[in-house]
Amino acid sequence: MDEHLEPFLSALDSWMSLGNRPLSPQDVGTIVASVTRMSFPQKERLVDEMFHTQPNVLGTAIVATRAALSGEIQDAVLEIAMIVFRSLQADLQSHGTISEAAIDGFAKRNAKMWRFLEGETSEAFTRSTMLTIESYPEPGLLAYVVNRLARLRVDEPQVILAIKTMLDVCVDAKWPGVVVTTRDVPIQEGPDAK
Repeated sequence: MDEHLEPFLSALDSWMSLGNRPLSPQDVGTIVASVTRMSFPQKERLVDEMFHTQPNVLGTAIVATRAALSGEIQDAVLEIAMIVFRSLQADLQSHGTISEAAIDGFAKRNAKMWRFLEGETSEAFTRSTMLTIESYPEPGLLAYVVNRLARLRVDEPQVILAIKTMLDVCVDAKWPGVVVTTRDVPIQEGPDAK
């Protein structure tokens, strides 16, 4: 095991020993299908519930939609927000309202990660993304978000960072202190790479 991942995987194991389990790919697929099949009034009620229970999370999603250049991406961002919210709804309700400070903290971590990845080769970027998904407490949910953004060819950094921040704060409600960014996992290149 990579020694950089060991503390995070250990924390994840301890949370799992308490009965917490990540969503299975089937769980994520079921939630995605249920949200995408919702009527407009049902989606409206879900967004209203987000506003009343997690206004800062909804605000982060709105920031992402404003940074998106196309209406299709704006719609997808809101749908991703609804899927993340629905996926972790019970954990978010027991957590209480996520603060702006928590969102700012994750936003700063993700901005550092983005700056770190900007100079990477395509192969290193892909490897960093795969390491992040593998070490993420909710790998199925993160994989869904990454794939959805890739299919839409989203390349606006503000959109990507806002969505990743929104996902991280929600996942942190279920798995406090376990969320890993690629900046936490150093990537070695060259002849000394393991």
